[in-house]
Amino acid sequence: MAFRENDQKGIDGVVERSSPGEIVASVIWLHGLGADSSDFEGIIPYLGLPSGNGARGIRFLFPNAPRMPVSVNGGMSMRAWYDVLDQRIESRADISGMKRSAHAVLSLVEGEVARGVPPSRIIVGGFSQGGLVAAFAGHLAPKPLGGVMILSSYIPAPFPIGEGQIPDRFLMAHGTLDQVVPLTLGRTSCEWLRSAGWKGEFHEYEMAHSVCVEELSEIGRWIYGVVGR
Repeated sequence: MAFRENDQKGIDGVVERSSPGEIVASVIWLHGLGADSSDFEGIIPYLGLPSGNGARGIRFLFPNAPRMPVSVNGGMSMRAWYDVLDQRIESRADISGMKRSAHAVLSLVEGEVARGVPPSRIIVGGFSQGGLVAAFAGHLAPKPLGGVMILSSYIPAPFPIGEGQIPDRFLMAHGTLDQVVPLTLGRTSCEWLRSAGWKGEFHEYEMAHSVCVEELSEIGRWIYGVVGR
């Protein structure tokens, strides 16, 4: 594991890890509100990625969001990819903040391309807040990404769907007991993406606003299907 500083405004350092094998692909994985890279940097063993002879290595980047005042929490400073304006999910989208963070994430994509990984082998994904930013990054990328992963999240109504890039694939996963982002909103978001030409999967798990072992196994299968071939 390596930690490196990042001079791109909007990212407060990056934790980097890799699966076994020669690196052929990259996954940029964003945490949720108030969390940090430690939330997911230990998940690689749970993804079930191939590790024997001939395995294709994948580099994982876990960036930290900067600290900022969050309106819905009384202006308390915490790690956040964008401000949360309101308790009501339909009224709280800070679209300009999402776009700023998406462009910061795309600087990491550019860095991976400079290291020899083509955009078609790069996945951007995230949990909750991170999932929205991942969707925006996939949309705003200069070239189509290999995949976008949206976990326990949704697509806000102002999202300029159909006007930008379409990644090769997307994956959405959601808990049936999620009281932060309702399951129905996740389902609706998935259908919205599909109607705009995005091709992908939607999986449901009996859990709250979190992740589970079964979900991680499915994510590993999907990741290797996108970038490990």
